[in-house]
Parts: sequence; C-alpha cells; structure tokens
Amino acid sequence: MATWRKVIVSGSDAVLNQISASGNIVPKDNNSQTLGTSTLAFGDLFLGSGGVINFNDGNATLTHTTGKILTNADISGSSTTTGSFGRLELNGDAQINGNITFGDADTDNIAFSGEISSSLIPNDDDAFDLGAESKAWKDLYLEGDIILTDAGQLKTNAGNLTIDSTAATLVLDGHTGVDIDATNSGKVSIDGAGGIDIGVASDVAIDIDSSTLDIDASGNVTIDASGGSISVGTNSSGRAITIGHTTSEVTIGDNLTVNGNATITGDLDVNGTLTTIDTTNLSIKDQLIFAASGSHSSNVDAGLLIQSGSVANTGSAFYHDINSERWAVAKTIAQDATAITPLQFMTTVTLNSSAPSSDNGDYGVGEMWIETDTQDIYIRTN
Repeated sequence: MATWRKVIVSGSDAVLNQISASGNIVPKDNNSQTLGTSTLAFGDLFLGSGGVINFNDGNATLTHTTGKILTNADISGSSTTTGSFGRLELNGDAQINGNITFGDADTDNIAFSGEISSSLIPNDDDAFDLGAESKAWKDLYLEGDIILTDAGQLKTNAGNLTIDSTAATLVLDGHTGVDIDATNSGKVSIDGAGGIDIGVASDVAIDIDSSTLDIDASGNVTIDASGGSISVGTNSSGRAITIGHTTSEVTIGDNLTVNGNATITGDLDVNGTLTTIDTTNLSIKDQLIFAASGSHSSNVDAGLLIQSGSVANTGSAFYHDINSERWAVAKTIAQDATAITPLQFMTTVTLNSSAPSSDNGDYGVGEMWIETDTQDIYIRTN
C-alpha cells in the first residue's frame, strides 16, 4: 500500500500534528508575525525550568525559578484579576490603584518587614478600631500628640494605668476642668518626690469637698493666706473643731479672736504684760485668787485697780502694800503701775478674850483689838 505526505510550499496553508525542532523556531520578520490569532489560540505553553519569556529584547521578562515567576518590569492593568497566588514577591516598587483586600479570614496573617512612610488614615470617621479587646497591640510609640476628636476614655481592663513623663513635667489641661476620680471604691493618691503644689497659678480658688479630710504630715503643716483670712468650720453652726493632741502644744503666733464661748478644760497660762477682759460682768468660780505669783523672790505691790475719775486707764487701788506688809488703798493709779504709794491702810480687827499686850499686833498702827469678855476696844498707836 502506498503512503503519501503533503509537501508544504511557500504560500500554502499547513496543518501540522506536531512539530519537533532541534534548533530555534524564529519568525521571518521582527515583530510582525503572531503565534496564534484572536480566533485561533493555542492552548498551553510548556517551558522548562529557568525558562524566560522575553519582551522586546529584555525590556521586560518573565523568568522561572523554583516555585516562582520573576519579572524585571512593572505589572499594570485595568481589568479585574481573579484567582489566587501561592506567593507574590516583588523586588522593587509596587503601586496598586484601587481598593485592596488582604486576607479573607482572621486566620490570615499580614506581616510588614518594611516601614510605613505615609500617614495611616481610615476611609471613614469613627468607624474602625486599632486592635480589639481580645487581640490588643503591645507598645505604642509616638512622637507627637494624641488627639481625640470626640469624647473617649483612656483605661485599662487589668492592672494599673501609669502615665509617666520621664523627661519633663506631666501636664493635664482640661478646657472646662480636670476631673480626677476613683469611682469603684478606690482612692486617689497624689505623690511627688519633690513635693506637691496645688494652685500654682496665683489667685485661683481651691475647693475641697469630702466627707472626711485628713491632712497627715511627718513634718510641719503650714496654712497661709497672704491676701485674706483663714476660716475653719464656718458653713454650719455647732461643729466641733479640735486642734492638737491631748499631750501636744498648740502655738498661735498672732492675735486670737473667739466670737463664741470658749471652754478650757485644762490649765490656762497667759504670758504677756497685760491681760484685758472686756465683759459686762466677771464670774470666777475659783475659791482663791493668787496674784503676783511670780514675785516670790522679790515681792511687789499687788491687788485690784478699779477705773475711777475722768482720766482714762487710771483708778483707785485696793492692794497689799509690800513695804508695810498691810492692805492699803490709793487713788489715781495708772493701769500699768508696778509700785503704789499707799493713801490709807485698811483696819484689821483681832478678837480675843483678854486685853492686848505690848507683844501683840500684826499689822502696825491703826489695827484694832476687841476684848470679847469686857467688850473693850483698843487701837494700836505705835
């Protein structure tokens, strides 16, 4: 049986079942022939390991390497591309115009080995979070401001929240005020290694309103009002004010005015040159009044001085005269006098059943003696 083969000559159409070549297959002219047409396309293209698809003498190439396709050119397009890459690696710059979705589940991971060189801005206001309650970021490093465009909170769900300025002063500034509050049965502790200043700006009001105010200092406590007065317990009447411990001393370095009653349960020691009591009447429960108690080493005149006459701060004195050691009276004595000349002496009377002798008598000329048995009266004359 005879076998025929078609001979292909120039200008004829050829249908080939398979082409095997030991050399290169090249077009007749540069950049003029196509491999397939828009209506008759080839199926698959099989290239060996390390194969290269070369465009325009190396202007753009697709090169195979183990598990990868490398390109030395930009990749761009306007059509939608669907499908998936096992791995997409770009050596160089990449610009993607349009929306980008990374991952289709929360099990997909996105890792950045490079650095972000632009602002990170969401496409909607107040709609997206940075992290979640169960998946939180670790540390946040900022060199600039944290600006909340709406009301918000800075809080921690576990442990302490520490705001620390290691390089300078920590400033809390509220446009209408600063509210520091521990709402969940906690306490607000303010401590400073170098001290605590409240009201640094001059002439600002400080209002402390609490059920209990405890000021405890290991050193001195100074309350100073340079331009006004200091009031304690003036909002309500009948409020007890306790100053000092039962065994400590309280020193008041200026004048003291008590508008209400004053009760002193201990001893009252008044030091000075003059004690003035401006009351209508004076009631003294003490049985004895001990005057001139500090003059035991050099006795002085001591007694009562009562305003009399038209000269202010002078009066009549009823006193014990130290020179005669007798009770005496005098007139026109100044309130700050320290020595008095007697005008007259008070007469003292001795009651005895017998007559006086030359050895009797205690006060001197003028004292009287009454003999009770005879009712005779004697007056000492020398």
